[in-house]
Amino acid sequence: MVKRILFVDDNEMVLNIYRQVFSRKGNEWQCFYSSDAMGAIDILEYSQIDMIITDLDMPMYNGAQLLNLVREKYPAVTRIVFSGSRSVKNNMQTVNCAHRFVAKPNTVGDLERMIEKIFRLYRQLVDPKTRAVINGIDRLPALPSVYLDLLEEFSLPNFSLKKVGTLISGDVGMTTEILKMVNSAYFGLNESVSSPQQAVTLLGGDIVKGLILTAHISRSLTKEEQAFSIESWENHSLLCGIFCQAIAQYEKKTQQEQDTAFVSGILHDVGRIILATSFAEKYRRVLDIATSTHQPLQDVERQVLNTTHSAVGAYLLGLWGLPDQIVELTATHHSPDQYQGESNDLVYMLHAADMLTYELVPEFNPGSLPVPERKAYSPEMEARVNEWRAYCAKVGVERGYLESGSVASGSSDFDLTPLGDADKGVFVHGYDELH
Repeated sequence: MVKRILFVDDNEMVLNIYRQVFSRKGNEWQCFYSSDAMGAIDILEYSQIDMIITDLDMPMYNGAQLLNLVREKYPAVTRIVFSGSRSVKNNMQTVNCAHRFVAKPNTVGDLERMIEKIFRLYRQLVDPKTRAVINGIDRLPALPSVYLDLLEEFSLPNFSLKKVGTLISGDVGMTTEILKMVNSAYFGLNESVSSPQQAVTLLGGDIVKGLILTAHISRSLTKEEQAFSIESWENHSLLCGIFCQAIAQYEKKTQQEQDTAFVSGILHDVGRIILATSFAEKYRRVLDIATSTHQPLQDVERQVLNTTHSAVGAYLLGLWGLPDQIVELTATHHSPDQYQGESNDLVYMLHAADMLTYELVPEFNPGSLPVPERKAYSPEMEARVNEWRAYCAKVGVERGYLESGSVASGSSDFDLTPLGDADKGVFVHGYDELH
């Protein structure tokens, strides 16, 4: 597939570098260049552009204004900002009009790799109909400011744990939500967590950032838009994260992979919130049809909305700049065979964790929907899933979500290490106290 890319920059030297470097892509890339917004608009009108990459600071008509116009008139075009500001927070001020941000000075090679990655994420995982729908959504929640502050703090070589706690504490509502979740039975911690700093010490930065995003997304849905129980959605998401992390732990994955498993589990259904917010009446209809006909939710979403919560969730997380692996896991959690990223066993862990959450704790089913269709596995994978089911069942019993003996969980030979046992190092990342 030919990639049609429009570069916009008022610096002719920069455009000439683009011309020299990207001309070698030959027929693979068809590149267009403009030194101002008006010229870019003319190109967009007469050419079928897939991606626009623009500088922010341009005279008369800046990059943000240009991208706002592109979003309105050409919603299927992927919008990239190439900014001179390296501040994440400053860049994200234009989050409503851009999909990604690249800070100058990056090498042209870095830019080329980013373009290839975005095409893979947004063009292969999301079909054109879906892309047109989700790119036209104008109520996508912006990243919470506390999350942006945390990104900048964690990017420092010697970040301060005290500063991290102070940043989270600055949002009283967010702090309350985080401490409520951390002190719930999900984590089974042996001590009461009374501060965000303590939460980060015990759980690690990635997990706390994931919890912040989950709390922020759940607060974005008004009572009028609640086509399903937000509490059930949150419970399902958190338990899916716990199960996915437990499976990764059982499979002896690295701590980083276990954290990725947890974050992908709690964020895998964020698209449902976005669809319920953007298409409230239509999404109620989707839920009614799925419930009454027992069709898979994904199929009904596609029939009514031309998109799915998996695609929308991946779109939002990609827009927010989360790791590509989490974006791809979100996009394919109902279709693991389509996953093309690294560590493909993680997508089967997420798919299984999602199914097991519905199966083992059905009261956490948001909207009382039919249980999603479980994909057929190879005999080898089926055996592993049965082991995962037994392990997750024991986690459920330990946390009080299941009664002992209520689930035929297979072999009883598994030695479950409590996920919250600080003495055994689980969920305790051991940040240097000097921070």
